[in-house]
Amino acid sequence: MSQNATPNRRPSARSASRNLLVTLGIAAAIAFGFTIAVTARAEPPVPAPSSPSPAAGDFKSPSTTAPSATPQAAPIAQEPAAKYQIEKGLAMFDAIRDDSPFHWTTVGPRDEANRAIDELEERAYDEVIRHARQFTTAELESHARRDLTFKDLHNDGRNSFKLDLIYFEGRLKRLMRRDPTHILQASGITDVYEAWIFPRGQIEAICVFTTELPAGLKPQKSVSEEIDAWVGIAGYSFKLMQYESQQLESKTGKNKTRRAPVLMGRSLSVLPDPQMDGGRSWRESFMPMVVGIVAALGLSIVGLAWWFRRGDRVVRQGMEERKQQNPFE
Repeated sequence: MSQNATPNRRPSARSASRNLLVTLGIAAAIAFGFTIAVTARAEPPVPAPSSPSPAAGDFKSPSTTAPSATPQAAPIAQEPAAKYQIEKGLAMFDAIRDDSPFHWTTVGPRDEANRAIDELEERAYDEVIRHARQFTTAELESHARRDLTFKDLHNDGRNSFKLDLIYFEGRLKRLMRRDPTHILQASGITDVYEAWIFPRGQIEAICVFTTELPAGLKPQKSVSEEIDAWVGIAGYSFKLMQYESQQLESKTGKNKTRRAPVLMGRSLSVLPDPQMDGGRSWRESFMPMVVGIVAALGLSIVGLAWWFRRGDRVVRQGMEERKQQNPFE
């Protein structure tokens, strides 16, 4: 064998690791740039179907049903300014019959056995409507609680925030004008509006009573007329109301009883429709995924850099050991 022959060298892992790191770095930069581009200009998503519109006869005079069985603790929130609060200790408010219809609105003569409590509940209704009328919609919204969910208005703990000022948003699917009571007319209130609002993700509605409407909203002339708007309401929680829907019970054939929380405020606020926000679905679903991918690439680069540096050390150590050996032995 020739004395000038040299041993075969193993290719160093340094160049391989450097090439891989460069490739991963370019991929991370592309992903980051794509993230910025998506943030700056998001394509609108396909509009999701709106909340189901209540049937034409879905808001008939209520009947009876069993209350919720599982007690729930009510959330705790800071109290608003004193002037926006309602004095809850008045006898008329004790007469509010929760998980019950508005008996005093039923067409026909009143039940004499319940006449006194019916009149007290009607007075409570008048008082809450008049109290909300004192303030602007903006004032009510700025002092309303925003920590309650739709389920909180159904749970047994709802009585702990009875008559509290609460803010909700949802899709308006019905808006009708109602005649004010005699007491409200004497107070200068000429119109009462009954609005049915579906909060996001709910198939059940909130019933809202107001004395004004914002620009752009008009009451329906008939139940067959379509209405669809995203609105906000700051209103006082009055009760959980029972009402008969047009749906029939499969076993009895009777109208199915439903329940709706009742809020009373001054007016609705028309808000931008979240379904028309083109970048919302990207920000809420796609953007977190892209950020996660970028983070994963970064961690991969760090991990691979450590791994190949460790491999380089092993290769260099092996090469140093072989230098000390005679390659021709």
